[in-house]
Amino acid sequence: MKSVKWMGVLAGVSVLAAGAAVLTPSPAPAVASAVLADGHTVDGVHSSVVFKIKHMDTANFYGVFKDISGTFNLDSSDASKSSIDVKVKAESIDTRNGGRDAHAKRADFLSVKEFPDITFKSTSVKKTGDKTFDVTGDMTFRGVTKPVTAQVTQTDEAGRGLEAKFSIKRSDFGNNFMVDNKGLSDQMDFIVALEGKK
Repeated sequence: MKSVKWMGVLAGVSVLAAGAAVLTPSPAPAVASAVLADGHTVDGVHSSVVFKIKHMDTANFYGVFKDISGTFNLDSSDASKSSIDVKVKAESIDTRNGGRDAHAKRADFLSVKEFPDITFKSTSVKKTGDKTFDVTGDMTFRGVTKPVTAQVTQTDEAGRGLEAKFSIKRSDFGNNFMVDNKGLSDQMDFIVALEGKK
């Protein structure tokens, strides 16, 4: 019955284009220059978390998480000094449909009351090109922590912007909702674009 409700709310909803998330601006606190010397505080107003999941083994569906915070540092001269530490509020999921958002927050998918945060903390960074890195870290999703490697691209000259791409299997994190009948793919892809505050 739950899968029927899920498919019902999906009907007629347009796919969200990757990267088109609109975040509600909020006042940004001042950041001391000492913080920027060693890294950057995530500017949640200008950062995005986009996810992709396949529906009914037919089409890719895109959604976003709107609340992201943390710190990051990309050091192209010494990758060992680089780090990423981010937190996403699971409650902030937005699929452009209120009924589906409410369902996604329940135990079938995110179980946000039990597991309010999705986190990633890097454990190693390897430089793979002029402005590219493989960043491996511990991702915690639904209270389960697993190693994940993201392909990260520095998107500016000063290291204040980056884009990370990675995939997970939901079942690895204890989420099997609609996996068996391919209602929703086991694989979930992410694009995380971070901008550091000045």
